[in-house]
Amino acid sequence: MKLLPLLLVFVLTACITIEPTFVYQEMEKIPNTRDKNVCGLLKDSVILYAAFIDVEKHHPYTDFDLASTQDSIRKAIDWVENQAANYGVPLKIKLINHDQFKRKSIKEKSAKVCFEHYDKAFYKSGVLKYKDYMNWSDGIAKYMGRANRAAVNRSLASYVRVKDLQSFNAVLRDKYDFENIAHMYFMNAYYEDVLGRAWNTAIDHNVEFAIIEGKSVAVIAHEFLHLFGAVDLYATQEYSFFKFDEIAEKYPASIMLESYKDINKLEVDSINAYFLGWTHQLSEEDNELLFHKLKAPVY
Repeated sequence: MKLLPLLLVFVLTACITIEPTFVYQEMEKIPNTRDKNVCGLLKDSVILYAAFIDVEKHHPYTDFDLASTQDSIRKAIDWVENQAANYGVPLKIKLINHDQFKRKSIKEKSAKVCFEHYDKAFYKSGVLKYKDYMNWSDGIAKYMGRANRAAVNRSLASYVRVKDLQSFNAVLRDKYDFENIAHMYFMNAYYEDVLGRAWNTAIDHNVEFAIIEGKSVAVIAHEFLHLFGAVDLYATQEYSFFKFDEIAEKYPASIMLESYKDINKLEVDSINAYFLGWTHQLSEEDNELLFHKLKAPVY
């Protein structure tokens, strides 16, 4: 009989849930892409290193396709340089088109990679798998390294063994004596929808690169700017908290808002001018458009 009161106390105690006390602290969050990693500030002299890949899912490059795509790249470069000049920033972009043993394009089979394999996985899951595309990029870079070796330390005549994009980038930096090199892979998808993807500092990658399926001048410029820290001004997985309606109203011609227009009707907005290093700080108005408060629990 004496056990009954004790059992009752135990049961009642077990039903009580003790919850910790939270104090919520407001924290600011804005993109942190300015002057990061391989492609730093977009000023002075930089290289756009273009590689043209014959992938199984698209058409192989013809001489005409190569010439027209390279023409689009040059137009994109001219536009970016002019936009920098509008902000009073000196910028000269050197275009280097990769040659592979006198071939202007690379067959991905020769590099033992398959872009379509990773692409199918992306479209099936709807999730960007950076590592998969990085594996493809590393395979292409390793193959390109065979035709583009350079002495990193010429006095010792030691050579880098190119095994991925990062080591290939080190070779190019030494060969051309440039610090900022933007790697862009082009595919001949002139009948398909024009796509562009960039893997950059928005998701904290050490080696940045872009993939362009097609030859739209605006898409080329858009993805090139991404490599130097520009951020999209529409909702993305990385940044979903901007004040998008106000941004669209203030910057309707921003290339980071809409890249499927005539490039001559687009511009670099003042928000991205800051991330590219063309201005020293965000204005109060622009900062407010990106400003977001997170409530983080503090115990």
